[in-house]
Amino acid sequence: MWPFRAPVETREAPYTDLILQAQLADAEGKTIGASATAALEIAAGLVGRSLAAARVTPEPIAEAVSADFLDLAGRTLVRRGESVWRIDIRDGRLHLDPCGDWDVRGGWQPERWTYRTSVYGPTGTSTKTTRADSVVHLVWAVDERRPWAGLSPLAKASASGSLAGWLERRLSEEASGTVGHLLPMPEAPERGAFDGLKEAIAKLAGKVAFVESTRAKGRYEQGNAPRYDWRPERIGASPPQTLPVLRADVGRDILSACGIPPSLADQRTDGTAQRESFRRFLHVTLAPVARRIEAELGRKLDSPVELDLSDVNAADIAGRARAFQSLVKSGLTVADAAAQAGLMVDDDEYGGAPNTPPAGDP
Repeated sequence: MWPFRAPVETREAPYTDLILQAQLADAEGKTIGASATAALEIAAGLVGRSLAAARVTPEPIAEAVSADFLDLAGRTLVRRGESVWRIDIRDGRLHLDPCGDWDVRGGWQPERWTYRTSVYGPTGTSTKTTRADSVVHLVWAVDERRPWAGLSPLAKASASGSLAGWLERRLSEEASGTVGHLLPMPEAPERGAFDGLKEAIAKLAGKVAFVESTRAKGRYEQGNAPRYDWRPERIGASPPQTLPVLRADVGRDILSACGIPPSLADQRTDGTAQRESFRRFLHVTLAPVARRIEAELGRKLDSPVELDLSDVNAADIAGRARAFQSLVKSGLTVADAAAQAGLMVDDDEYGGAPNTPPAGDP
């Protein structure tokens, strides 16, 4: 079913310096951006987990197109805009290996492109150059000027992504600052007693540090000195109210760009609005993404592939049942109403009266 496509070139290589630098930058927090925000993780997780719930047919392909494959593919599509998998046959079984990096070469005909892909392991990397028919290349969207590269949901909304990263950094800096109290002393200390004040403040960790009194003689006249003694002044995170407000707004924009209704991630939304949001996500975002995955897998695996999302659609069964009843009452046949509502019904249950719904819920 899947003829083995011999690679043009095969090479085993260690991690590149570029990958190591990226890992170090992530560890040091230098690459904080939209990819590190909770909003994007919510979108990636929702798309990935929803795809993982799909039933794959035919059975021989389901082993390779597994829940793990669909989950990672969905997450990568949201985060990177594309997901590349190398097709391989090992021990007589089909394998789809996730590529961490790839490079596409060729002219304007996609079927003649070549892919240089890298699959990473704990201590080494498998790098191969193969033809296009040996690679599953999933994309979220494409630019007609660069049809070989996928576009992520935020690729054209980079300003929102940059703003999200900036807000996260500012709030992180506010939250990680020194926290504690400064307590002015009522008497001026001896000269040099506060040489270690900077170090003491840096080590507050919620404790109290004693600072020079504003009522001390020398800098102020005794009668004009502010009366702040014995009133501890707290220092710590106090972000402007605009920061969390902007963060929430940008988070909603990121979700919308990823095809996720913002109300679906809002805990304050009631159940009715949540169900409507989920229905919109299923039909406007998840279903089209699944259809494109089916098409690419069908082309590259030489076999039709179907992703059955009925288990995910079950969350909307009550709304579709109500829609079915309304359509039948409006004059549509049972078959047409069921097709419009996305339901499967048995015409025999209607006793030969196709436009008369049975008693009770369908």
